[in-house]
Amino acid sequence: MVSLIITIFNEEKNITNLFSSISRQTLLPNEVVIVDAESTDKTYEYISDFSNKHPELHIKLIKKAGNRSIGRNIAITNSQYPIIACTDAGCLLDENWVKNIVQPFASGNVDVVGGWYETIADNTWNKSLTKVFNFSAKKVCLKTFLPSARSIAFTKKIWEKTGGFDPRLSHNEDTPFAIKLHGMGARFAFANNAIVHWHAVKNFRSLYHSIYRYAYGDGQARVYTSQYRIIALYFILLIFCFSTGFILPLFWIVGAIIFLAYLFLPIMQAKRLDNIKEIYLVPTQKLVIILADAIGFIKGLLAKL
Repeated sequence: MVSLIITIFNEEKNITNLFSSISRQTLLPNEVVIVDAESTDKTYEYISDFSNKHPELHIKLIKKAGNRSIGRNIAITNSQYPIIACTDAGCLLDENWVKNIVQPFASGNVDVVGGWYETIADNTWNKSLTKVFNFSAKKVCLKTFLPSARSIAFTKKIWEKTGGFDPRLSHNEDTPFAIKLHGMGARFAFANNAIVHWHAVKNFRSLYHSIYRYAYGDGQARVYTSQYRIIALYFILLIFCFSTGFILPLFWIVGAIIFLAYLFLPIMQAKRLDNIKEIYLVPTQKLVIILADAIGFIKGLLAKL
């Protein structure tokens, strides 16, 4: 018995596609609990209309202002089933997502199931970004896996033990939540066949703000993941090389190689180009992400919760 929870705000452009993918599930959730953070567009009306047309989904719609942490906690509090599945607006669920993400709970030895998520690579920009992010289900390690709220399920009991999502966190609440679950010894499973598809950002400006927001949230929550350590090392090496270059000019060349090699690393890892435009798109996207991560994380560290 599973409750699917979703938080939304001004999602009139995406919500119909999401709910269509929910209605096509091979295993329907027993209820869908939605918390709308008082949308100012037609999101609420669209969901109400969809609810009337699909009574089998048992949609429960709640209006409550607040960030995603607050919204998720309210949705879970108002859910009535022992397993909570969670996704985000703007996503499309594979038709077997619900079935596959709840299946591991049948063993009785699982508290949390992390699903998988893939960007919709429908143009050159998104294909380049897929290389930059370099997501791969094969790299998942259960001991360190931090599932995204786009594709996760957990028992209501384990959520209660954690105290829920931290309501102070507005930018990246799911990572600290997953870290807390690991810290308290929650039993994880990975369902690589529980796939959610999502549209990546569409331009450099949106990419910067998206990554900045997540990094800011990580900084606030003091989440020191390997990506920030790598970026810190990257900047330290660059500073060292370009500073030493004033004494030994050879280090300027070394610094330039380090700078360019890291930016072109996604192409080297992919070992292929899908479009000639990726020669400049991939390194530029990588650079934007590095800067957004660094600036966002530092500002988040300095911010007060």
